[in-house]
Amino acid sequence: MSKKHHRRNRRGQRNRRGRGAAPVVQAAAAAEERMVQAAAAAAEERVVPAAAAAEERMVQAAAAENPKEVVRVVRILDPSITRIFLQESDLRTIPEELLQLPNLSWLNLSYNPLGSIPVELGRMKSLVTLNLTQCGLQSLPDIFGGLTNLNHLYIENNLLVALPDSMFQLTHLTYLIMRRNPMASLPDAFGRLTGLVNLYLDQCDLATLPDTFGDLVNLKSLHLNDNPLVALPDSISQLSNLSYLQMSRNRLGHLPAAICQLTSLTNLYLDACGLTRLPDMFDALTRLEVLSLTNNQLTELPSMLGRLASLKYLYLDDNAIINLPDTMDGLSHLTVLSLCGNGLKELPEVITRITSLTHLRLADNQLTSLPASIRSLTQLCMLDLSSNRLVRVPDELNDLRSLKRLCVHENPLTEVRKWVGTLFYNNGAYF
Repeated sequence: MSKKHHRRNRRGQRNRRGRGAAPVVQAAAAAEERMVQAAAAAAEERVVPAAAAAEERMVQAAAAENPKEVVRVVRILDPSITRIFLQESDLRTIPEELLQLPNLSWLNLSYNPLGSIPVELGRMKSLVTLNLTQCGLQSLPDIFGGLTNLNHLYIENNLLVALPDSMFQLTHLTYLIMRRNPMASLPDAFGRLTGLVNLYLDQCDLATLPDTFGDLVNLKSLHLNDNPLVALPDSISQLSNLSYLQMSRNRLGHLPAAICQLTSLTNLYLDACGLTRLPDMFDALTRLEVLSLTNNQLTELPSMLGRLASLKYLYLDDNAIINLPDTMDGLSHLTVLSLCGNGLKELPEVITRITSLTHLRLADNQLTSLPASIRSLTQLCMLDLSSNRLVRVPDELNDLRSLKRLCVHENPLTEVRKWVGTLFYNNGAYF
């Protein structure tokens, strides 16, 4: 097996085990998304009278039992009903009677093969939340401007290539999920959606963003993963409230200086973007807590990175970093450091001075030993040394009394000292 093929195989194994994909960060991102959705639901939910709640359940039950029953049930609904959930009901059309409910604020039609939306939907001025996820939509009618109270719109997993002009009149829209649509581009008018707080544009085939994107000044969470973006508009520097930015798996090559002006950022994900270096003034991101730069082409890190004193999670897997700047010990709040798959032949001494570390991942490198100073990491509870060149478990680890998990598989170990078993017995740790 060639060295290149062996390395690729190791990387695939690591990704399947979840280390190379920054599992803690991904779990945190998923939790954050669920939290945002739950908060959105809670924010929009009204106190529903018992009779109306019973009718809501009746509609759902009818949809679950027989989609054809939906129309019959909707015809006898009390006009005061405010919420209807008809997801996965095999609806081909929206019942006309439903479109005439004057107080409906929450309508979920997701996962129905609708194909199109009737213009009558634009008259439902009470709608606050509308879910049209995966409805086979190739276009939206130019009636969205009439939904003046719309706050949450879900149109992901459709076949949309453009948005109607009237949609940009929705100044109350705060939450827009439109990922997985073949948009290719966004019009300048997109910048009129100035109320947006959470925006999901993952997998939309976007190669560019309009210059007006910077007008979305209320954005706090922006998701742009898996697009062919090669650059960002300078106006992105105006997103002064942005705290959460995901841009992994784009074609950026380098980061514009404008990124360094997003001083509210706490979470930044730039995995697999072809990055070779970080921009000057990157240390201006003083609130950054999570930074993920896996699967790039970084060979070194700038010394200024050590000034990101708020950083807690740093993921650098699958780059070509063989050393770290001495300033890294300035990361006094760093708890998770992942350097898997970087070709490290020895552990940079500065790592042993980051005494706040609880998780250290060093899998798929070329380590043959660890420095004696590793014993300084007294808070370390997880250490991954798998797939290196260790012939023995370093004795220095005997002093790490907080250690709960030690991964040393796929090393050419010739001996395992007795203290290892004692440590694991006393601490409840495991390999």
